[in-house]
Amino acid sequence: MKEGKNSKRKKVCILTFARSWNAVVATRDLGAHGIKVITGDNMYIAASNFSIHSKGFFSYPDPDSDPEGYIDKLVKVCEKYNAPDTDLVLMPLHTDSFIVAANKHRFEGIAKTALPERDKIDLIGNKASLAKFCAEKGIHIPETVVIDSADEFESIAKSFSYPAFLKISDSNAAIGLHKVDSAGEAIKHFKNDVKTMSNNSICPVKTSPYFKPPCRERTIALPSFSPMANPAPA
Repeated sequence: MKEGKNSKRKKVCILTFARSWNAVVATRDLGAHGIKVITGDNMYIAASNFSIHSKGFFSYPDPDSDPEGYIDKLVKVCEKYNAPDTDLVLMPLHTDSFIVAANKHRFEGIAKTALPERDKIDLIGNKASLAKFCAEKGIHIPETVVIDSADEFESIAKSFSYPAFLKISDSNAAIGLHKVDSAGEAIKHFKNDVKTMSNNSICPVKTSPYFKPPCRERTIALPSFSPMANPAPA
C-alpha cells in the first residue's frame, strides 16, 4: 500500500481469525493509520469484530473442515471490496495462511496477499522441518529430537535429558505444548495427546538427527496429529 500526501486511493485490509489478539492489534493499528479494516472469522463473536476500527465483518466456513468453501468465501469478500481506486490486501493471521498461500492464484488481480511463498511457510510452520533445516545450516537451536512414530516415542523419552518440552510438529498457539520433568510425565502427555487430538491415529513425519548446540532448553517434537484440534476462541 503506497502512501502519498496527495494520494486519493482507498486502502483496505481484510483480516482473518478475528478472535485472536494478533487480529485485535492489527485492526487497531491499521485503522489508526487510516486503513479500512474488514475482519472475518468462522464465528461472528470475535474480538476484532467489535473494534471501532473494524468497518465491516463477515463469517467464513471453517478452513480446516472446508478449505474450498473458505477460499471461495474469501474470494467473494475480496471481490466485494475490490475497486479501481482501491489498494486491497488480504492478511490471513492463523493456520489458514497455509490454505491461502496454496491458493494465491485465486486472488490475482483482486487482492494482494501479505504472505511468503507456500514452501517457505511449510518450512517454518513445521517444527520438524525447521529443526532439520537449522541442523543442516549449522544454526544453533535447543537440542531437538523429532519422533518418527508413536512406537519410537517411549524409548526416546526414557533416554532424553530433562526438563524438556513436548511439541507437536505442526501445531500452533501452544496446542500440544507441555513442559515435562521426567520420562514418565512425557509419556503420559504423549498418550493423552494421541487420544484427545487424533483418536489414536497419527501422521508420521520425517526424522531429523539429534542436534545438540550449547542451549539449555531441550525439545521433543512429536508426530503430526490429524485432524488438529481447533483452538478455543480468544
